[in-house]
Amino acid sequence: MPKNNKPILVGFIPSNMGDAKAISTALLNQTDFGHFKGGAKELDFLTKKWSSQQINTVETVPFIGYEEVAGVYVFPTFGYQDGRYVKTNEHGYLHFGKCSIKTSLGGIEFVHSTSFDQSFLPDFITVFDMNGIAALGFFTLSLFAQQVKKVHQNLTFLEITGEKEAGKSTLIRFLWKLFGRINYEGVDILSMSASAESRTLAQVSNMPVVFLESDKEQTGNQKGGLSLGGVDWGRYKIIS
Repeated sequence: MPKNNKPILVGFIPSNMGDAKAISTALLNQTDFGHFKGGAKELDFLTKKWSSQQINTVETVPFIGYEEVAGVYVFPTFGYQDGRYVKTNEHGYLHFGKCSIKTSLGGIEFVHSTSFDQSFLPDFITVFDMNGIAALGFFTLSLFAQQVKKVHQNLTFLEITGEKEAGKSTLIRFLWKLFGRINYEGVDILSMSASAESRTLAQVSNMPVVFLESDKEQTGNQKGGLSLGGVDWGRYKIIS
């Protein structure tokens, strides 16, 4: 790249290689002013050179989580297949034997850890009791949602309700932290359009999606809500 020694990895589809102009357009769309200066003769030379080499096809998925066909869990910087941990290579994709795959979804970060420490569990039960165990179980179950649905054709959702300051947010944030997603709670479904809701659900596979729903008593020109005994209640709906 001009004035920039850092390489940029871009993905090409077959139509990007049709002619020199198509290559330049693809580069301009994916880089900062990168373009192909060659013409038909140079492209013909490169095509013959590339066709004589083994081509490694990398599948791109627009989500994070489980890819059913390959049977792999795909994250931006790492992945799993049959319990085997693999880091992305220098080209930015995961290589599992004959399968090469990467996610095109950005903006969702998971912190990976190779160790497991279950010493938190007694304190977790003391604080959250059986409701916490149910939520922890459902979060864990979500990692195998597609496998469960293949056997039972269905999987329910979990709803967490409670008074204000009852600890619902603390529970949800802690469960996300166990999953490697730090300082995250969920999305406010009441402020989302139907299309935004669909996009949110499509971002992950075999991962929980937490919808935040607040029922609050409102007055004046505000929309009415639900108030139980004058106490604001909150509700979380977790979908796998």
